Amino acid sequence: MLKLAILSRHRGSKESRMTAFLDWMYHSWQFSAAATVFAMQMFSSNRPKGAFKGVDSKERGLILEGVKNTTWDLVYVTEWFTRIRTQAEENELSVICSRDFALIRTAELLRQGMLENREPSFLADGFGNKVQERYDKYIRDLENTARALVPWPKGFASYRRKLVAAMEGELVGEAG
Repeated sequence: MLKLAILSRHRGSKESRMTAFLDWMYHSWQFSAAATVFAMQMFSSNRPKGAFKGVDSKERGLILEGVKNTTWDLVYVTEWFTRIRTQAEENELSVICSRDFALIRTAELLRQGMLENREPSFLADGFGNKVQERYDKYIRDLENTARALVPWPKGFASYRRKLVAAMEGELVGEAG
């Protein structure tokens, strides 16, 4: 979400920002279905109101709090998504409840993708062919065993800490 917040503050077309986000997720080993669906909403022409609260602030604490809030929303959606994938076998119904429109929309798009067995359609959301082709290329390559992170490579935890620290610095540095 830090990278998405950084890109949301940059100028440029929605296609260029979405492509930059897909490139970053792929090359930084941080690919996430929930983050991809949320990014599609953030860069669309109909960006949800209230998403990334405080990110346009000049105050470091408010900026990071907005990113943290959105990150927890996606953790919540991801856990719910994990549960609905097994609810039939577990004989357990999982429901997500929130007044946060972006969170609910993200959850619904993930659910639709799972039930209808379809990938996100960047073209349907008003993005160009370049974005859809880039996404398709990366999704096909995620199955490449050379890119697998199971088990995580040695030093991956410190890599993530450094990545987060660098992005926090970039995000709050732009606000100053």
